[in-house]
Amino acid sequence: MGFLVRSGRVVLLPMYKGTYERRSATRVQGEKAWRDLSIQQSKDVARSVDYLESREDVAHDKLAYFGFSWGALRGPVETAVERRFKASILVAGGLVLWKAPQELAPLNFVGRAQPPTLLISGREDLIFPLETSIRPMFDKLGVAVPDKKLVRIDSGHAPPRLPVIRETLDWLDRYLGPVGSS
Repeated sequence: MGFLVRSGRVVLLPMYKGTYERRSATRVQGEKAWRDLSIQQSKDVARSVDYLESREDVAHDKLAYFGFSWGALRGPVETAVERRFKASILVAGGLVLWKAPQELAPLNFVGRAQPPTLLISGREDLIFPLETSIRPMFDKLGVAVPDKKLVRIDSGHAPPRLPVIRETLDWLDRYLGPVGSS
């Protein structure tokens, strides 16, 4: 994510409940526990955006969601719930069609995701295959066709940095404007 900072953009990396130093010693088990954790993680995103809006040095009307892998999987959920994002970049993500309670199923959120969305994936991604994961997410995004783009890169799950950097910065410039513009 350093390339975003070097480009002059502000980056905020939320520590979601259940991740990094906010991990629990006990495993989350049961539908209600998963639901509660998912809600808490969405609240973490909203509080992060609240924090950015409290800063005078941040352009509040130019916020983007950037997610990699698990963060890309959650991207449509977060951008459907948190409407202050004006663009979305999802790298190495897709839909996972696991049996989940309706209130957690990403499939039920993807059509409500509104910001212009760039989806970058590896051609040989075994975690999120094109036909069963990536294409269904892309097709179901609630974004007008001109405002969504699927970029496939010759790689596995994690696409190489340079194409991701180029595509991401171009997308942000297109939808948020170049850094330094008002």
